[in-house]
Amino acid sequence: MRDYGEAVLHSVPPRGVLLLSSDEVIGSVRYLQQVEGVRPDVYVLPIGIVALPWFRTVAARHMPDLVLPPGPFTFRQFLDLNLQRRPVVVCNRTPWLRTLEEAYAPWLLGLVEQVLPRGQEPPAGQWVRDNEASFAAFAPARTAAFPPSSWEHALATGYWKQYERYGLALVRRAAARRDDPLLPEATIRALETLAARPAVAPVVLRNLGVAYQFRARTEPDALEPMVRHWRRYLALAPADDPDLPNIRTLVEDAERTLAGRRGGPRP
Repeated sequence: MRDYGEAVLHSVPPRGVLLLSSDEVIGSVRYLQQVEGVRPDVYVLPIGIVALPWFRTVAARHMPDLVLPPGPFTFRQFLDLNLQRRPVVVCNRTPWLRTLEEAYAPWLLGLVEQVLPRGQEPPAGQWVRDNEASFAAFAPARTAAFPPSSWEHALATGYWKQYERYGLALVRRAAARRDDPLLPEATIRALETLAARPAVAPVVLRNLGVAYQFRARTEPDALEPMVRHWRRYLALAPADDPDLPNIRTLVEDAERTLAGRRGGPRP
């Protein structure tokens, strides 16, 4: 729990505002900040109380440059007044945050999400480095011995869901920016991490095969991992996937090519 709270705090940019919900993150982050003095530069705002009238007194005393809109307010209104002053990140979204989508967009930042104006993208290289650093700061593999009803098990489950979101976000960003060599490599690193887990989503294997397919255009050795991951995908894929025949054909063609390179009989 301590490791998780520390990883969340260290994922926040300097002088950031962290809006968070759920007991495990509120408790661990509050303990670290209030008792151990970790990241005093970060404003921590539990989502459930930030819009309550009595919180204004607390904010005025401890967060002097934070601006709270008058009366009941939306997250969009909060962002309009504060995003130019401090970076704003979110850990565990709630329905109250939906209004951000009117003018802003959340970008994955490892265990948290950073809110940016719609249409603005973080630089790809820094975005990858920040995400990888955030995920590396927490080691959920150590929670394997905890029962499913434990907080530790819940943290591990949430971690891997977030990591999968990151991997698929890399897929989309790499597809949109094919001229950036950093993104395909980062995509393969992330999806390989997910593919090594016992329970892997078929979409991960599918996209990992695609990533190796693109790499195989310049690196012939990429055909073998492409075939391996697509074979796993074909065993798990939903029967109504319209691309199944195409992937089967690509796998068979690649296997003939690999057999020819090895000097063996071509299937």
